[in-house]
Amino acid sequence: MIKSKKFEKLLFLGEGTFNKVYQVRIDENNDIVAVKRGKKGNNEEQTMYAQNEAKILHKLAHPNIVQLKDYFIDEKKRPCLVFDVCDTDLRKILQDITAPLPLPIRREYLRYILLALEHCHSQKIVHLDVKPENFLISSDRILKLSDFSFAIDLNDNQCLKTAKIFSRWYSPPEIIFGSSQVDPSIDIWAAGCILGEMIQCKRPLFPGSTDIEQLQLIFNQIGNPNLDDIQFLQQLPNYIHFETIQQQTSLQIDQLIDEENSNIVNELDLLKKLLTINPFQRLTATQALRHIYFTQQSPIASLELPDPMLYKQQPKRRARRHPPPPALKENDENLQPIIPIRLMSTDDRIAYGLATVRQVKEPRIATDFYKFQKADQKKRRMEALAKQFEQDKRSTALLRKSRMFKPF
Repeated sequence: MIKSKKFEKLLFLGEGTFNKVYQVRIDENNDIVAVKRGKKGNNEEQTMYAQNEAKILHKLAHPNIVQLKDYFIDEKKRPCLVFDVCDTDLRKILQDITAPLPLPIRREYLRYILLALEHCHSQKIVHLDVKPENFLISSDRILKLSDFSFAIDLNDNQCLKTAKIFSRWYSPPEIIFGSSQVDPSIDIWAAGCILGEMIQCKRPLFPGSTDIEQLQLIFNQIGNPNLDDIQFLQQLPNYIHFETIQQQTSLQIDQLIDEENSNIVNELDLLKKLLTINPFQRLTATQALRHIYFTQQSPIASLELPDPMLYKQQPKRRARRHPPPPALKENDENLQPIIPIRLMSTDDRIAYGLATVRQVKEPRIATDFYKFQKADQKKRRMEALAKQFEQDKRSTALLRKSRMFKPF
């Protein structure tokens, strides 16, 4: 049995389908780590996914993949996975930027993504949930692939070999058409979607709200499938005829970037080869890393990448339970606050309109708020006891009176 550990939650970092992630301090050794803990309910399903992630991460050791430090069950029997703390993720950076990332940074980020996928696929592990928020960025500005809850190990004969994609925006056409075949090309398509998102700035490449809309966006961007693609797609269980989808002859993906130079041309060429409709024609991670887009230019230093501290997760403050008190009028002693100024927080002083402590006199009602509160509670208890005593007294008198006039 895995030993339970106590920890103090410091910061809420995010949440997924079955888990919440916190920055915590472990009581046992005072380490500051990130703990991925299951949500309330569905303990069996949460434990299954957590054990699957722990089992897969034990097989993976790579600089661009998160490292599992520990795994335990908490007091409420919820699975907890322990990782190193990362400052931010790729989604946060893409949301905060106001202009597309420079090409050298896009190339370096994509190289990290493909290196992580190459290592996973070499171990016959398919991630199945590749998206920007699952690429964490450490303090040394390196991307690390995380969240292997839905990953599948093709070496495991007992593992279910059915693709279960939870992010429609990063799903390839064969999955939308109902394919259950697990293949590394699923992750490659998602990597191409991330590259397109980095080029576009902030907006996902295919943000469909339904499966039909998702297919429309895909074929509008990359063009209609050819005869070989149609023959492959017709074998899938949920295939629909393409006359129901708006036909487009021009490739809008070529219009993502207005500039024209050799690096841009190579980037768009790689993007098209990552986003091919037929998964058997899609590049592998190793082939993509050998593309001229990477070989023509040497990798940039990690210090030239965006500083993750600028996009660090900010702590979420607890909302006020009561509205702030009204501001005091000048020279109005009747509106003095009950709480002494020395016990006020800075926010309360601002709410009362007090610039400094010396501008307000001590309240005449009580010199200590806590003493006043205790006295008020004692007074209420005494009043309740007196009321109960009067009721008992009247009840006793009525009882005696009824006995006095009782007929013989």
